[in-house]
Amino acid sequence: RQILTRSITGLSGAQTRRRHARPRGVLFFAGPTGVGKTELAKSVTELLFGDEAACHRFDMSEFMDESSILRLLGAPPGQPGHERGGELINAIHAKPFSVVLFDEIEKAHPRILDVFLQILDEGRLTDARGAVAHFSETLIIFTSNIGMFGGDHTQNMGMNVMPSDPYDQIERKITAAVHDHFRFKVQRPELMNRIGQNVVVFDFINHRSVHMIFEAILARVTETIAEEHGIEVNFSDAALADLKDLCTHDVFDGGRGIGNRIETHFINPVSHEIFYHPECTKMHVLQVAEVDGRTRLKIE
Repeated sequence: RQILTRSITGLSGAQTRRRHARPRGVLFFAGPTGVGKTELAKSVTELLFGDEAACHRFDMSEFMDESSILRLLGAPPGQPGHERGGELINAIHAKPFSVVLFDEIEKAHPRILDVFLQILDEGRLTDARGAVAHFSETLIIFTSNIGMFGGDHTQNMGMNVMPSDPYDQIERKITAAVHDHFRFKVQRPELMNRIGQNVVVFDFINHRSVHMIFEAILARVTETIAEEHGIEVNFSDAALADLKDLCTHDVFDGGRGIGNRIETHFINPVSHEIFYHPECTKMHVLQVAEVDGRTRLKIE
């Protein structure tokens, strides 16, 4: 909250001489998978700029090789694609008032981390064509799963933190792991210095969150069915309870896992019904049951 407040009031980096050149702020979201780190980044974008589309997302699993830096900064003269420039530069030119989201930062090649250092320190970046992008109106967000797994794989399946751990313990362990990762593993302590105390550690989703996520995703699915096919879908209490049990019995993978199970246990079988009964305008689901590894719907 303090970081966003500084960003909105224009006081980010007020203690430095180059505060007007640097990004509005930097956030480092760390914690379990599927708990909403990326979704929160999109919500922050809407809060700051009034448009979720003002979020430039870069999946760092696509930048694991050293040569992938050319995608961000553009190919050098004489190489194919030079005239197109770098993806990151082009994105900032298109929407300078934006959030730049670097997802799963731990997967990026260490050389790419030097690019982030320049952005956070100088607030600008030059591509292979000589085009300069300024980041003074951006908020930089990194997401990461650093700290979720430890070195000892003989206990807790190698997990460094567990859902049963109190949040203060999770926060302490993950924050320490993030600092150690940049200081020792990739040897970029200066990048951690630029991030500073802006590491936000997410907790595992709790029982209340599980049901809210399930209901939100299911509502999105039924709304899509109504919009795309003109079919109203509703559930009996028993069917809804059965579907919820099937989709939320294991929450280790967070909201992403719940979404995947809704696809398996509802979207797949209801797609079958829509395909074979295109004339249908209303579906009342009476029962949801898994039989021989397949989910079947009883529909009225």
